[in-house]
Amino acid sequence: MASPNPKILRQFARVWKTSACPVLAENGIEQLDDLERATRLAITGVMKDAPASRDTAAIFRPALEGSILMIALHKALRARGMATEESGKLCLTIMERHIAATPSILKWLQRRGLFTKLAISRTRRAATQMESQPDNQFKFDVVTSDDGSGNWGFNLTNCAICSLTRAQGVEDFTRYLCDADRIMSDQFGWGLKRTQTIAKGGSHCDFRFRKGEQTEMET
Repeated sequence: MASPNPKILRQFARVWKTSACPVLAENGIEQLDDLERATRLAITGVMKDAPASRDTAAIFRPALEGSILMIALHKALRARGMATEESGKLCLTIMERHIAATPSILKWLQRRGLFTKLAISRTRRAATQMESQPDNQFKFDVVTSDDGSGNWGFNLTNCAICSLTRAQGVEDFTRYLCDADRIMSDQFGWGLKRTQTIAKGGSHCDFRFRKGEQTEMET
């Protein structure tokens, strides 16, 4: 079995130290050293079914890499007998704490960059390139606004994260990975509006980014 990407392991180390370990301890989870080792091992297993990050459109890479870590932790917690709902809520709390610690200047830069013509152009070009990728990758079409607002989005017709949870036998965990987008939108100012997702029964995921708007997402 291939070794996990060193970048993923470095990211896991940061998340575990600053967010995961404190949140788990606060919620009464014991033997955290053992859980950390189990999660690291699980990352290797998740990675074998995940598409290569370098071949993934840039706008999806953070979600893919974060999902790999969350799936691995969920599997380690599930091995201890924890229910998916409890594990999912813990993973979202960990993610929220981790993202909240991002420096304000980086959040501002990410928000500013999202609503540029360059970001839209690169994402549209990536959408074309992704058409030839395997079925476990993201496939999508970019949608732009005609009102001059700079708002835009995409319709995701094939979700790599759904494919990954299905391959890993944790499809019931997918909805929590979808819910993570609410945290990202609130923290980075995406103004995300989304009415459906593939994981929750929709034909596609309709992401719309709106300047200065509040997050509105499917339940």
